[in-house]
Amino acid sequence: ANPTRSCHRFAGWSQALPATMPDGDITLTAQWAYTCGGGGGGGGGGGSSSSSSSSSSSSSSSSSSSNTGNSIVPVSNFVESVYSGEVTSPLCSVEGSQFSDEQNQAYLWACGKDITTIREISGARLDQPLTRAELAKMMSVYVTKVLGKQPVVTGTVHYADVDEKLGDLAGYIQLAYQLQLMGIKYDGTPLAHFEPNKLVTRAEFATVFSRVLYGSKYNQDGEDWAKGHLEALKNAGILKDTTPMMQEIRGRVLLMLHRSTAKK
Repeated sequence: ANPTRSCHRFAGWSQALPATMPDGDITLTAQWAYTCGGGGGGGGGGGSSSSSSSSSSSSSSSSSSSNTGNSIVPVSNFVESVYSGEVTSPLCSVEGSQFSDEQNQAYLWACGKDITTIREISGARLDQPLTRAELAKMMSVYVTKVLGKQPVVTGTVHYADVDEKLGDLAGYIQLAYQLQLMGIKYDGTPLAHFEPNKLVTRAEFATVFSRVLYGSKYNQDGEDWAKGHLEALKNAGILKDTTPMMQEIRGRVLLMLHRSTAKK
């Protein structure tokens, strides 16, 4: 069974469980999303916390905190579940995949980093589109966990169409704003609406990813707002097709994130 924790949702382990547990101890890091409290105001799931669990002994903590990048929410005492014995399958699996080897490797990498928390590629919907709210979560995790970057602005932003009904995605939208990735104008000021349920286009993804890699360098106003971002990623060898209104899909997002790590 997965570990449980008051006011938190278990979001997976930071490294895949081995197919067979070793004789000695191993330490796994549990990823948590805060679920109690505010939604669109930045308190509900804007960041995730983690704690370690050994395969042979219980791990407890007298106090912990979940940091949203803007406020710290205290967490009560807890004791985690303990994992020991034989495990029948790895946490992240590409069994039965019909995708290319590059896509499989991108998925396994993203799964291991919790950029996707779907632990079997068959359920990861890699050939389907994603919403802006979902992209906010994926990119926020990538930036903070893979690149180790911190928010560049403080405070919360209130979008007219973002509320607690979005669950932990509302918090990730806040984090995406604080990281200056999404929900902003060319000058970094917030938009009135985030459009969380809108499907992501190639222009939108390229803009967000360009901001991850180059900051505000290619931000511009007007009808060609995405042109500089698209060209920058093409020149970097991260994407080939720069058709702005092409619908983005999950698998391609993971591929491009993975390719960017290989370019370093």
